[in-house]
Amino acid sequence: MLPKGNSQPALNLAHFPARWQAVVWRNWGMVPVARLAKVLRSTAAFLAKAAEQMGLEPRPFVDDAWLKRGYQTIIRNNWHLLDYPQLLELLDWPPEHLEKCLREEDFLWIKLGSAKPDCGEVIAKPLSDEELAVTQMRFAGVRELFANHPVASAPFDFYHSPSLNLPERPLPDWCKFNFIHPYSISCGDLLSVDAPPPEELLPAPLLEQYQRLGIQGLWFHAVMMNLHPVPGAEEYSQGWEGRLAKLKILAEYATQYGLKLYLYINEPRGMSGDFYERKPEWRGGKRPDGSYSTCTTRTPEPLQWLEEACAAVFEAVPQLGGVLSINMSENKTHCFSHWDKDGCPSCREIPGPRIIAECLNAVERGVHRAAPTARVMAYAWGWVIRQDEHEEDYEANVAFCRQVRDALNPGIDVVAVPEHGLPIRQGGITTRVIDYSISQKGVSRETAAVWRLFHEDNRKVFAKIQLNNSWELSALPWLPIPFALQENLQEWQSQGVDGLMLSWTLGSYPGGNLALLSRTPQELAADLTTDTHEQESLLQAWHLASDAFRRYPFDLYVLYFSPLTLGPRNLFFLKPTGYQACMVNFCYDDLKLWCGPYPPEFVAERFHEIGSSFERAAELLPTSSPAIREQRNLLQATGAIFQSGANHIDFVQNRENAPEKLPAIIKAEIHCAKTLLDCQAHDARIGFEASNHYFFTRNDLVEKILNCQQLLESV
Repeated sequence: MLPKGNSQPALNLAHFPARWQAVVWRNWGMVPVARLAKVLRSTAAFLAKAAEQMGLEPRPFVDDAWLKRGYQTIIRNNWHLLDYPQLLELLDWPPEHLEKCLREEDFLWIKLGSAKPDCGEVIAKPLSDEELAVTQMRFAGVRELFANHPVASAPFDFYHSPSLNLPERPLPDWCKFNFIHPYSISCGDLLSVDAPPPEELLPAPLLEQYQRLGIQGLWFHAVMMNLHPVPGAEEYSQGWEGRLAKLKILAEYATQYGLKLYLYINEPRGMSGDFYERKPEWRGGKRPDGSYSTCTTRTPEPLQWLEEACAAVFEAVPQLGGVLSINMSENKTHCFSHWDKDGCPSCREIPGPRIIAECLNAVERGVHRAAPTARVMAYAWGWVIRQDEHEEDYEANVAFCRQVRDALNPGIDVVAVPEHGLPIRQGGITTRVIDYSISQKGVSRETAAVWRLFHEDNRKVFAKIQLNNSWELSALPWLPIPFALQENLQEWQSQGVDGLMLSWTLGSYPGGNLALLSRTPQELAADLTTDTHEQESLLQAWHLASDAFRRYPFDLYVLYFSPLTLGPRNLFFLKPTGYQACMVNFCYDDLKLWCGPYPPEFVAERFHEIGSSFERAAELLPTSSPAIREQRNLLQATGAIFQSGANHIDFVQNRENAPEKLPAIIKAEIHCAKTLLDCQAHDARIGFEASNHYFFTRNDLVEKILNCQQLLESV
């Protein structure tokens, strides 16, 4: 049941004398010691002594929030350490739970590389004399490291500790309709029987902050088959009644804070082969291997069910604000969803725009039958048939979108990414933005055309944006670059949009740049401090950081695969690992994938420049008040992550051809890890992102220092 993929031997972690020590290190304080001892076929007393030998607290406080809200971090930390049986034991999950997590939680299996490394069984054994001597030498400074960076803000504290409250300001009309992904919710099954209650899923302090900022709605992923069964295949919807009841409770709870819930759906969702055996009338295109994975729209059953499911859910939960429907995403849905309907004899002759619209129309009929005032929004992601290289490409794309629009029922509005298809040129390389960009200013002519088309048809148009952060750098609650964001907001407003989808799963912290919806950077500075000198220093720092971030070497490969996501948590390896970088996860040493179309020297130079600018911006700020210290801390963290990304490129480029350069690079990386360790100690939001949990922890950053120290011994 659990996927293996093209397995390779797990990474060798040479900075740990014994492999089982890495398991102790990476799980200490996150998993109960007794359970960890069971996993390693040992005792709690033995592991406590081993932890103490490595400079860890022998009697750690274990926060159960890690297994509730940080389980992806635990999975990531142990991916190269434990095979599935021991990993399941560590999580205390049945295989079905892990399989669903890997499959459904925002493509976690893909983010982990679509392959489970071969680890072998790990058993804690007494150290040899040599291993003990190395442990005592290598970990001698760990206790001092932790002591020099004491925790002032513990992981997950931000759920219940209110942030700095700014004065409330009314939002301008153009962005009064808005919705955002909750900072406290992952992409998992938040309505399952073992999901936390509403007040844990959506802590009151976070909702109060959204309300103060003028946020109107919260969106999250939903699978309609989890909320409404398919007749004759009810086993695929086990627990649907309980989920529907929980959804109603959650929606009622959110309305207490003036917030509506919006369901983000990929429907009709492609299913596994056994489902299509049960329901052959749903079966769409055939894969090359002979299996089926898409739903046909040429028989009535799939879309009839989708309409009934939407009606049933909105009738049961009238407090819902609406639905955002995408059917051209990475998830397979109808037979045209991956631009390949030739495998379905029934759909191959049907125009793609018609298939897209038929699915959206089924959603609209169902929702508006039960809730006439609910919003039905179509996400236009994927509505292009050519890269916009020439005028005929642009015209073909606009014609495609017009065909979709013309086939839609009234009552369906559109959401589109402003920068989708925007041409850019950096380092002599011409490329195009797809999405998730803050650094690149502007609205593409394709998106502008889509918005015009829908406005001409008396439909509302909304911009899907990133305001707090993006995959360019997602490990911070927000990027302190207000002047860059002000320019972006002005661009979006100039297009006449009717509202904003304020984030994907990332960038949803209720604070930071969201304040710019209702104020200028100058007004924000005045709200943060009454000291005019501090205000001027803030504005200077923000200008410097905003200008620097515009120089980000944008490309989707850089965005998804470069070392920036995990920052200094990424380990250095003297020998090639043989592993390919993973999307917003392990970067390994895959230099080519990190840099996309750009030369590595260019990307490293840009990262160094940006990092240095953020460091200089931080130095402009005093440490006199909490608000200013918060901004300074975020600027320092941003600088450290960019410098670490540059160090990683420099390290891989020079490890074979110029090893004499490595000591300086390694020492620079130790500095980055220590800087980020200090920043995270003061702000537990640093390193966290809703759909990936903690990208790095205190132990991860200290482990990087140990990794670097071991390399210095080797080089």
